[in-house]
Amino acid sequence: MINIGSLSISLGEFLGLIVTVVGIWLVVRQLSEARTANELQGLLSLHEMRIESENDEALIAEITNSKEWNALTGKEAYLKIYDSVPHSIAWRKISLQSELVATLVRRKLLNMQLAIDMYGVNYSNRWHLISKVIDHEREVRGLEEFGEHWEWLAQKFDK
Repeated sequence: MINIGSLSISLGEFLGLIVTVVGIWLVVRQLSEARTANELQGLLSLHEMRIESENDEALIAEITNSKEWNALTGKEAYLKIYDSVPHSIAWRKISLQSELVATLVRRKLLNMQLAIDMYGVNYSNRWHLISKVIDHEREVRGLEEFGEHWEWLAQKFDK
């Protein structure tokens, strides 16, 4: 029997309590390890997507690095991207990937610091180059939420 002030507990109850606490700690640790493993697997998948999209990045860079790009209106930039099938496909892949990464970060399914380490400045720069296309698509589609997570994360990266 163990006595602590007015509390009396038998040795069996005390050992049961210790076993329960250790069991809870092991479960929490396993969940944490499983989450880390899932996060790493997700990062590997995102990295594979990023590698696969390098050609797409180059196609979009052809357009956005041109001298006239900054002078284009949102509609003109939109039409320039959708003027060519390869460019429009590349744009779709890049915008979907960027929105996916941002959604995962915003929903706390992907650690912000890991996303910054993986994408950081490039992610923010891409947003600033392409945001006028997103704005035009929002207007044309009537979807204010189109690209909202990408925009949110780019703003976080800018800080």
